[in-house]
Amino acid sequence: MKLDKFEKFIKSLFESYNSPVNIRWVDKDDKLIGLFSVNNKVYQINCINKGNDIWTYKFYLFDASSGLSPKLTNFNTGKMSILSTIREGMHYLIRIKNPKGIIFGALDNSEVRKKLYWSYAEEIEKKHGYTLFTDRDNDKQIFILYKDLSKDVLMDVLEIIADEEI
Repeated sequence: MKLDKFEKFIKSLFESYNSPVNIRWVDKDDKLIGLFSVNNKVYQINCINKGNDIWTYKFYLFDASSGLSPKLTNFNTGKMSILSTIREGMHYLIRIKNPKGIIFGALDNSEVRKKLYWSYAEEIEKKHGYTLFTDRDNDKQIFILYKDLSKDVLMDVLEIIADEEI
């Protein structure tokens, strides 16, 4: 009986992971903003062209009292839907803008999230022909996907955004 419950749990996780929710996108030239909700919580994806067709990809939770927060939640329900939606948003950015570079990060101490983001980056690298670079500083890990860019141009853009939370 316990095995049945476990199998149902695993099945629901995979279904959730492979079922991103609908993102409502607003395209404003050098900004692409997506909104979605899971379990009555509102999330926002901000994609911004930082120059030379290199885009940052940031994810936020909307909190009515504090506004947008880059801190991801630990809500037990909907986690996989949120993560699959973040993944789908990356593919959307590539389909719509075809960027030469994408920069995103895992900014907390969740090792699971870092591994998932690494798998997303590797998937994009293989599927869309990007080169992946990643670096870690304590709990923060940055992921950079790029193609058709010199490393000098990439480093110039990284200097511009170095003080931002990726």
